[in-house]
Amino acid sequence: SMIMPLLADHILREANHYLLILGAFNS
Repeated sequence: SMIMPLLADHILREANHYLLILGAFNS
């Protein structure tokens, strides 16, 4: 039952990382 929170945390970290890259690339 611990895999889902860990997976969700990983997805959120990846999404945030890509948003930061896109934001830096667009500015």
